[in-house]
Amino acid sequence: MPVSSLIEWDYKDPKNYYRTNHGKGIGYAKLPKVCKVITDNPTFARLRYIKQLGAVLYIYPEATHTRHAHSLGTAHLACELIKILQEQLPEESKMTGAEMLCVIIAALCHDLGHAAFSHLCEEFLIQSDGT
Repeated sequence: MPVSSLIEWDYKDPKNYYRTNHGKGIGYAKLPKVCKVITDNPTFARLRYIKQLGAVLYIYPEATHTRHAHSLGTAHLACELIKILQEQLPEESKMTGAEMLCVIIAALCHDLGHAAFSHLCEEFLIQSDGT
């Protein structure tokens, strides 16, 4: 059975959202309620302590953008983009509620695997064949 038949989500229904504080830059925004289960999880909460900008913090002390704030903002923008697309796409191209949620959740979770300063170590992870 396809996932889309198991999950139906109406992006137009305000009851399907919760309000969250995304911090400086975005402020308060709405995300689908299903995202609250993810954002309340300790694995996601640890992103509050990982800086998005890595070592830049030592040069610009005010650069305090965390992976947590970045992930919330990315999910918020994905949600807004999907709403706009749904209004503009022809009926046969519109996404299902489940597909929309998959895009938003992917945006929300895209940084979960990062460790502190992980981008600084990337050059050491490149194999001899360039991958």
